[in-house]
Order: sequence, then structure tokens, then C-alpha cells
Amino acid sequence: METRDTDRAFAEHWLARPGCEDRTRDAARPSPGALFDHFPFLLYEYFATVPMGTARRVALAARAGGTARFLRYQQNRGLYTAARADRECAWLQQFATRQLQDELPTGSVFWQSLSTGYRRLSDPDSTGAVLAHTTTEAFAVLAGTPAPAGPVTESQSHLYAGLARFQECVGWKEDFLHGHPSQLVPRLLAELDGTPQTPRAALLDDAARRFYYGGLAEDTLDAAAEQLCRALAAVTDLPPGAWVQRLVGFLEDIRRLRADLDRIRRDGLARARRAGVPGRSPAAREGRAPGTAAGTPAAATPANALAAAACYLRREQDPAGRWGDFLLLGQQSTSWVTGYVGWNLAASGMAADSLATAADWLVVNREPGAGWGYNDQWPVDVDSTANALLFLTRYGAPEPLRWKPALEWLLSVQRPDGGFGTVVDPEPWLVQFRSDAGDLRGWTSSHPCVTAVVTLLLAGLGGARERSGALRAVRWLLDRQRPEGYWEAYWWSGRLYTTCRAVQAIGEANRWGEFPGTVPARARAAAWLLRSQRRDGGWADGPNGASAAFETALAVQALCELLTAPPTGDAQDLSEALARGARWLENHQRPDGSWPTVPILRVPRPQSTAPWEQTSWRKSVAGLDVVTEDWRRLFTTATALRALHAASPTSDAVPVPPTGDQQ
Repeated sequence: METRDTDRAFAEHWLARPGCEDRTRDAARPSPGALFDHFPFLLYEYFATVPMGTARRVALAARAGGTARFLRYQQNRGLYTAARADRECAWLQQFATRQLQDELPTGSVFWQSLSTGYRRLSDPDSTGAVLAHTTTEAFAVLAGTPAPAGPVTESQSHLYAGLARFQECVGWKEDFLHGHPSQLVPRLLAELDGTPQTPRAALLDDAARRFYYGGLAEDTLDAAAEQLCRALAAVTDLPPGAWVQRLVGFLEDIRRLRADLDRIRRDGLARARRAGVPGRSPAAREGRAPGTAAGTPAAATPANALAAAACYLRREQDPAGRWGDFLLLGQQSTSWVTGYVGWNLAASGMAADSLATAADWLVVNREPGAGWGYNDQWPVDVDSTANALLFLTRYGAPEPLRWKPALEWLLSVQRPDGGFGTVVDPEPWLVQFRSDAGDLRGWTSSHPCVTAVVTLLLAGLGGARERSGALRAVRWLLDRQRPEGYWEAYWWSGRLYTTCRAVQAIGEANRWGEFPGTVPARARAAAWLLRSQRRDGGWADGPNGASAAFETALAVQALCELLTAPPTGDAQDLSEALARGARWLENHQRPDGSWPTVPILRVPRPQSTAPWEQTSWRKSVAGLDVVTEDWRRLFTTATALRALHAASPTSDAVPVPPTGDQQ
């Protein structure tokens, strides 16, 4: 309502400006849909102390800024003369000034920002976020609360960068034909066979094939999606609301287009194969293995892979010491991810300085009397708490009295059947997901994946209560192993996460003495891991999936644990499978040190007690019945780093298997 009223009010001023000769069909007047505007009323929730009348004037000034940016966009495409754009933008700047001159003091830094923003709009390389920042600055000055301005302006910068990539993908053909400013067009021209004198219209069909089938469209949309993810991550510590919902909407739009392009490309390649035309993927054209990132060294070594992965994780660490990943409901996980990444880094013995700051951050941000949640705005849950404690206890975090209450809380929520579930109090979760479900049996039951993680934690501690809890949980896990040898997962899209953690937990418990039933359980798990390895050496999240880094890393970790006490006769087969899996990871590492990710985390409905039986999941960050990826690739990379470290010949995690003469 407020946005519509602002549009109407601005239109009246715009059409009444001097020099507007045709008030009914003004070509320079953009429709609201044509503006990638900064939605001032979506930002208002962060500065709610500003009177609504003042907020409306800020919105009018913001609408002027959006129109000025649109005019410069049109000018860069030859649809508007520079002289007219200069004249109109000068009027828009004066209009914005009039709206706010009675609200903001003359000496405010806002005025300098406003002037700079309008001046920078004439630069074709401007991101478009400069005037969006001035809207945020105006709200911050008027509200007297500058704290939200930093995260919001960072979010706006990423939003505009992402929308620019999205716009380039949507309008690439027009940019290509008419030579409009674009980052895509030079890349396309570099791949085409024509000369500089060849008319671009003659190259259009070839350009389209390369754009849609050569990976450039996907790369561009992936870059756009990453910017939208970073825009969401920037406001993680602010209350979620309309701004986050709008960003999630943009992200979903980009990903839907990405999925459509994938489908079109697959259909086109299938038609080409049926017609006998050989198709080649970008990886094949560059001589890479399928799924390998461009620029991956052909001969990776374990040491190089480990160093590159550790460097990547250190670069992605927040200055405060935490890591953040995933974007459920548009909100980034921090506590859970920091615990998980820290635990895996600690196990690899790398990045000690990063571990110290991460441990300090976790200790400071623990919920009093309990543990940790997905982030500090979500309810405390068992899985996040267990992962944080795995890190703090294994790393040897200082001042244990500051985090031991979390362990006491964790022991207190073990279920009567001996298992553990993520959700302790479902009510805050229902509010979080806006669910009115009455049947909560799925969320409130024991979960195999969570039980395995908690068991691994407790089995590694020495107290009597911890040991008792671990033994009860081991019994629960042994009863839930499938006859084929694997364990199902409640929150994960495949079976390898739970299977890996269960094998590790049983192995940890057996260090106190062999527990009844664990030897055949380990043998069944080993047999299943060997059967499920794919021909390329990797593992997938299902029998028909492609090998993926997360699943392969988990399988390698599980094999490392099994090789500490291999089932009779399996040592050589397990060692060979381990070596092939480690090589697959080395060969599929990205140039930046991370590994490619796929959707791995799922969120079932509260009533779902067996989500592994569900065949349809929506790829999204919003709502229930969804599956999503670790967009920063931190979860996947930390898992792969630990797997390669454990499998390394210099690691003591895996004993050297006996030779044939020694068996």
C-alpha cells in the first residue's frame, strides 16, 4: 500500500516537471517493474523509530534515485541522450534534496553521499547500489541507530551485483547485437570464430549455442545466485522480515531460471545425440573429468589439496571468528556451521589461529543454561549443540566451565528410547517455519543422523554419565541399521552422513572395549560402502545419482574408521576403495580450494517420520519439504578436508593395511 502510494505521488511530480511535454506517454518514466529499486519500505523495519511521514519522504527520494539509475541504464544502451539524461538526473537530485532537506541536518554526511551517488551513476561500471546506500544512510541518521546500516548496505551491494548478472543473462541477446555494455558479450565474442568485421547478427546462432550449451548461462546465473546468497548472509544478525523475504524471492527466481536452462540444455543435448551429433560438455572440451571445476590441476596431490582447502576455510571465516553457511528461510547458519567446520579443521591439525577465534566466538554465543541453535535467532537444538561440543571438547577450548552447561543440557534431553532428536521444544520451530501442523511425531522422535553425532561426542568423553548415555545411544543405533548395512538420515538427502557418523561412533565406543553387536554391524557397513562405490571412485546420495564431494568425503571418513579394525578379509578391498575415493576428491577440488556442492540438507514436514521414503523434494531455501545446498561450500569442504587428512599416508588415522604375506 505504502509503495503504491509512493509510486503514485512520484509519478505526479515526475510528469509535472519542467520540460515534460507529453504527460501521458513519457518514454523516460519507468514502470515500477523496470526498476531494480531498493524498496525503502522493506528497510523501514530496521529503522522503525522513524515517523511514517518522514519515511514516506525518504521513499520518494529513493524512487527518484531509482529513476535516475534507470535513465543512466537507458543512456548506456543508446536509448537516451547524455544531455537529456544529465538534465533529468539533475532534476531528480534536486527533487530528492527537497524531500529531505527539512528532515536531515545541513552538515550531515548524507548530503555528501547523495551528491556522490548521483555523480557515480554516470559511470557505466557503477553497480547501481550507490543511491540505495543513501536511502539506508538517511534512515540510520533519522532513527539515530547506525548499527543496522552496515549490514544493510552490504546486503544492498550484493543484491545489485546479483541483479546485474541476472539482467545480463536475461538481456544478453540485445546486448550482443547492439554492443551494449556487458561483461558477458566479450566472453562470448572470444569464443566465436568470426572476425571483428563479421556482423554480429551473422554470429547470433553460434553465440546462442555457446551461451546456452557451453556453460556461460549457468555460470552467470550461479554468480547471480551467489551474490543473492551473500546479500542474505549480510543481514544474518538482523531480525528476519520483509527485506529477507524479498531477497529470497529474487534468489528463487534466479534458481528457477537456472533449472529451466538446465532442462533446455539437457533436452537439446538429448535431441543432438538422437540425431547422431556428438555433444561435448565444457569439461570435456577442456579435457577435464565431468564435474571437475575449471582450472583444477590435472595432477593434484594430497598435500596441495589439504593446504588449499584450509586456506579456503580461513578466507571464508568471519572476522568475529565464526563461519556461516546454508540459508534456510533466507537465514544463514552460524553456530551449527562454526562447530562443524571447527571440529573438522581441528581433526586435520590445520589453521590453529582460526580455531582459537572460532572457539572463543562459540563460547561467548552459547545460550545460557543450554547450548546452541542453527544461529542465535533460532531455538537451541541438539544437533547444533553436539557439533559445537565436538569442536570445543576435541579442540580443548579454554574455560570449560563456560561451555560444560551445554553438555549437561544435552545429556538431559536424551529420549527414553536412547536416541536423540534435533528438536526439543517444537513450538518455536513451528513459528519459525510458519507451520500449523498438529502431528509432530517426525520432528519430536529420535533421529538416526543426530543420534550418531551425539553418540560420537559422548563416546569420546570420559565421564560416567557420558559413557552411560553413549552406550544407550549405541544400542539404539545398532537396532536401526538396515540389513543392507547403512543407516537412514532424517535431515540429510543421502545415507552416507548417518552411516559415516554411526561407524565413527561405534568405533569410538569400542575403544572402551568391544560392545556386543558392533563387529557384524561394522562388517555390514563395510560391505555396503564397497558395493555403493561408483566406477569413477566416488559415492552418490543414491543408486542413480552422480558422484558428489560431500558423500565421497563421508565414505572416505567411514573407510578410515573401518580400517582401524577391518572386518576379516576386507582390509585390502577397503584400502583400495579408500585410495580411489581420496583420488576422486583430489581430482574434483575447485581452483579456490573448495569442493562443488549439491543439495544435501533437507527439511521434512513435522509429521514426517520416514523422510527417506519421500521421493519428491523441492530445491529451495524457503518452507518445508525442501532440500538445499551449503552455498558457501563450507560444510562440503570441511568434510573433504578431514577425509583427505585421514586418508593421507602421513596421517595416523589409518593404519597401513597388511600385505598378502602378513595376513
